[in-house]
Amino acid sequence: MNLFKKICVFFCLVSPLVAVNYQVKNLKEFNKIVKKLASGDSIFFAPGKYGKLNLNGQIKGTNNYIKLISKEVGQAEFTNIYLQNIKYLELDGFKISQTPNREKYISPDPRDDGRKVWEDRSIVIAKSEEIIIRNCIISDMEDENHNNDHNGLTIRDTKFILFEKNDLSHLYTAAIFQDVSNVEIIQNNFHDIRNDGINIAGKSKKVLIKGNRFENFFPHTVSVGSDSKTDKRDHADHIQVYSVKANERAEDIKIMNNTSLMGNKGKPTQSIFIQASPDGSGIDNFNIQIIGNYISNGHYHGISVFDAKNVVIEKNIVLQSKNMLGCDVLNSPGIHIRRVEGAIINQNTSREYTLDQKSYSPQNNEILKCEKSTQKSENSKSVKK
Repeated sequence: MNLFKKICVFFCLVSPLVAVNYQVKNLKEFNKIVKKLASGDSIFFAPGKYGKLNLNGQIKGTNNYIKLISKEVGQAEFTNIYLQNIKYLELDGFKISQTPNREKYISPDPRDDGRKVWEDRSIVIAKSEEIIIRNCIISDMEDENHNNDHNGLTIRDTKFILFEKNDLSHLYTAAIFQDVSNVEIIQNNFHDIRNDGINIAGKSKKVLIKGNRFENFFPHTVSVGSDSKTDKRDHADHIQVYSVKANERAEDIKIMNNTSLMGNKGKPTQSIFIQASPDGSGIDNFNIQIIGNYISNGHYHGISVFDAKNVVIEKNIVLQSKNMLGCDVLNSPGIHIRRVEGAIINQNTSREYTLDQKSYSPQNNEILKCEKSTQKSENSKSVKK
């Protein structure tokens, strides 16, 4: 083999393939391209309505993401996105919006091949890894009727997820992450939501929730029955961590520098609520850090952690919203710790503290005192604890 051929063979073996950029204007064009995609390739979607995107195993990048990008943010629109058995995929700048209809089975549940469920979610991702969703708009019809809103994002059995700088609104529950690991949920905007904002469920671990904003939630507050089966009130949380089964727990959860507001239009909502299981009989959640969050709401549960080990609650500000009147503890968010082993509660500001736990170390926390004459949180006085 001559020197020229040897050099060509060497560079063919060691040089990466050149990434390819594709342009599409409908799903038919996309489906022709999808099987050709290699790591590093990008597909740019022209403005338009694309219907449902359903991928099962067609995209499996290696060490570099395959990117699906809206040419103009929010102008390429899907009704639903379903992903299963996908690796190294990035979604950037799409709008995902459904026509409200909460009574219809619209997709198979990706957890069980072909099994039908009440699947009204805008995005469903399952059994995948290395997924990025950024700069997307996830929203139902932007009306004032919160009875017809679908769920937004559901991710199950998936690892290495980045969910950043998205806008979620006019949804029932905005984002559910169940049985996931190595997740970053960063700088998203949650507003005009009926139920939960971020819901971390099942055996999830290594989750960072940082720099997100929650405002103007509209939970149903009227009950139609006295027991759990007929009680239709929403127990809405801006951020909730809970276990689906008694033998499951969350591990290594960091909730940092988020802003949780009742808002000018919204109803009182629980801000940060963490519990191992509904009846307290499950395995304790492990390694929970809640640091530097700002809360101004109108519900008892400002920061509540039940059934956990190794908890740090530090440098949080928990206030009553200026839209709530009076000094009723149920309307004033506080910091509440129950059935917790090994907690550090340090340098927080709140009107209410409940520290019913086995071991804790409260230090330098500020207690705000409600002034009934003004009935406004901004005029509360403070004392040190």
